[in-house]
Amino acid sequence: MNTRLGRVQAKKTAALALAVAVATAGLWMAAPTPSAQAEAIYTYTDKPLEDKVPGDGVYLTGDHMVWYQEDGKGYQQIFYKNLKTGVGKQITDFPSIKDNPRMTVTDAGQAVVIWIDKRYVGGGSGMWDVMARFVETGEELKLSSTIAPHVHVQASGNLVTWSETGKRNMFYYDLGKRQETAIGIGKDPHAADGKIAFITGDGDVAVYSILTGETSVLVDLPYHLFPTELTYNGTYLLWKESNLDWRTKYVMLDTADPSALPVDLTPQTYKEKEYPNLYIGNQQAAWVEWKDGIQQLTGFSFAHGETHAIASGEFVIKTLDFQGDQLLMQGADGSLVYRTVVRTVEAPGQGSSGSSGASAADSNSVRGMFGPEGGTLSMKDGKASLVIPKDAFPQATEVALEDNHSVAMPKTIPHAIGEKHAASLAWQVEFDGKLSGDYPLRLVIAVEDLRFASDEKRKASIYRYSGKGNEWNRIGGSTLQANEVSADIRESGTYAVFINRVSFADVTGHWSQKAVETLAAKEIVNGMAGTRFEPDAGLTRAQFTKMLLGAMGILQTEKVSEVFHDVPASHWSSGWVEAAAELGIVQGSDGSFRPDDQLTREQMVVMLIRALGEEKAALAFDETLVFHDADAISAWAYGYAALASEMGLVQGSEGLFRPKSVSTRAQAAAVIYRLMEMTKTL
Repeated sequence: MNTRLGRVQAKKTAALALAVAVATAGLWMAAPTPSAQAEAIYTYTDKPLEDKVPGDGVYLTGDHMVWYQEDGKGYQQIFYKNLKTGVGKQITDFPSIKDNPRMTVTDAGQAVVIWIDKRYVGGGSGMWDVMARFVETGEELKLSSTIAPHVHVQASGNLVTWSETGKRNMFYYDLGKRQETAIGIGKDPHAADGKIAFITGDGDVAVYSILTGETSVLVDLPYHLFPTELTYNGTYLLWKESNLDWRTKYVMLDTADPSALPVDLTPQTYKEKEYPNLYIGNQQAAWVEWKDGIQQLTGFSFAHGETHAIASGEFVIKTLDFQGDQLLMQGADGSLVYRTVVRTVEAPGQGSSGSSGASAADSNSVRGMFGPEGGTLSMKDGKASLVIPKDAFPQATEVALEDNHSVAMPKTIPHAIGEKHAASLAWQVEFDGKLSGDYPLRLVIAVEDLRFASDEKRKASIYRYSGKGNEWNRIGGSTLQANEVSADIRESGTYAVFINRVSFADVTGHWSQKAVETLAAKEIVNGMAGTRFEPDAGLTRAQFTKMLLGAMGILQTEKVSEVFHDVPASHWSSGWVEAAAELGIVQGSDGSFRPDDQLTREQMVVMLIRALGEEKAALAFDETLVFHDADAISAWAYGYAALASEMGLVQGSEGLFRPKSVSTRAQAAAVIYRLMEMTKTL
């Protein structure tokens, strides 16, 4: 029985007027909000859920999580965990191909795991059975009664829905009644609140009532338009709609309002890539679309009728679903977070400039006047900020920070030992006048929180655009609060964050791989020949000096006065050695530095402690070292070795410190890595 076909023609007649009204309301985001009106700003907060899920196909309902893992024999096994109690269990242990794990909690409060399985139909066939197991009792049910390729499994409360490929028959199973029911022809069935929304065989959008067994066509589309994916929360329907030219748009319908018309959330455009990912919460929806050359997760607020960007990058296709109105997202390293959308409204002229007097011209630009008192210039969405220290500008100076759309950000920049991956927008910093040399500005740029694994974020740095092609020069950078990178800058220009993925053929699988690759990403260590690092080779005094100063963010001296007679200006390390000498990090003997001598472990710890400014503490340190060969440490190095050991900067091997042994390149990299962890400069 069709309860809404009588209104189909009225909907078509009103389509043009609706499009104009929607665009005016801002749903298409066709024009910026007028400056005279309040402006809605969308930001996001992330709450970690799990450090890492050891598998794929993660799905979560409330406190119940399910996933599958490969068992090493060519099969998958299903696992379950209760996030509230921390108790987990393996759901399956039989040899079969499995996929599409889902969770539901029945009306009686029973947690049930759902999946599709080839256990009874054979791994070589295209058939799948729909299976279920009650977590507490272990009772297992085969929900599908026909032999067919059952896919698109979804579950809500007592209802489990699926459809077939090919014939496109649809079914639901009532876990309370232990009963399977055929719905009809269609695809993508989604159950909620006793109803099942789906795409009909004729390419329309319809709802099936569990109570009456009747189907109502909600949207009767003309032949040249058809939905390709759909999702439903019991009130709101979200679908992706295509025309015959494969131009797609996203459309919403409020099914609770009998007079409601479909609302276009985006214009219909051709996209280089298409994604089936649609998500719907209580008052929000989201979808993945190809936009501006990258995958983007776009959100829509039902209450406010506004679209907004949520995230971008390859990882967004691993977004799992809404839990209420929190998005459950999985990062590149398998970790899970709840992402909460935060909407704030700012009146015209509001900004986050502190005492500087800065104001925002629009959502992508902010500027202000700064004098000797300093201040902070921040984007309203938190994606970038500029800290102006006290006395950086001797007189009032205008400073601007804005998103630089004129620079085409490359997705990747290949180099000899890897490639750099763009991890932020391009930001233009502009200021007149000169900075005081002792007070650089501190630029902070946000990195998309889940786009890269946590270890990769430590390979992030801020780079400055040279103005030539894809040439970006590293300025520096340390990772802050998991998703921010900061660096000191001394001049106007265009800046962005890149994550530098590097690899050496002889470090892969080596115990030092993490440290070496991270330091190489930050240009603190280099390879020796081509793609080799030579981790077990000895290190010279000059090489370690350069590594240490690079880790501490200390620049080499430009004008070399040849403080050591064996480090002339022509020596490659002269600028680094002289800078270290000026800071008291290195000291020669009889006017010599011996730059090409191999570095001993006791020499290394002395330089480390001096770089940290803890020389007095080392000289006063009177603790006895527990190493068996502590007596072999030179008297002038003993306090330094003891303090470095207590700090955790150096570790012995088999109870020995080996003070006179030559430090290898891998050992030095590990020590520098620990130093940067301790000083929070990674």
